[in-house]
Amino acid sequence: LLTVVEFLSFSILYYSHTRKRTLRLLITINALIFFTIAIWDAIWGRGIWISNDLARGYAASSMIIYVLGYLYYLFTIDDTRYMWEYPMFWICIGALVYFAGNSPYILSKLQLIETNLGVEWLFHLVHGGLNIIANCLYAQSFRCFKKQETTAAPQSFY
Repeated sequence: LLTVVEFLSFSILYYSHTRKRTLRLLITINALIFFTIAIWDAIWGRGIWISNDLARGYAASSMIIYVLGYLYYLFTIDDTRYMWEYPMFWICIGALVYFAGNSPYILSKLQLIETNLGVEWLFHLVHGGLNIIANCLYAQSFRCFKKQETTAAPQSFY
């Protein structure tokens, strides 16, 4: 359930910052594909008692694509001098740190548990550390809302 809520929240966030119809359609289709994969993985796949590596792996790779697309847009706009004042910049950096840093762990968690529990525990600690860093970056985005009112922030993604 956490994976579904997390991915749908990020998809809604990027959807709301996108103005092009084709990108909105792609985000909607991607969310539907993810939801189908998550339901299949929970019901007919491994079940709800085993880690959902398939759904989390798909969500992580999709999030990395969302983030890189938005950062590309953000770096191509004319006025990038005050980029650190845009809340979406900090959200993108937090998502990139978390999802890109944890993708190998997410995809190989069950394999690590079966083969070497000590290495899995080390990766689990790294996962927790990256989660704390990402949440601090998300908190920084909330601090930028007041600054966003005084500066001109980008209004649309592509």
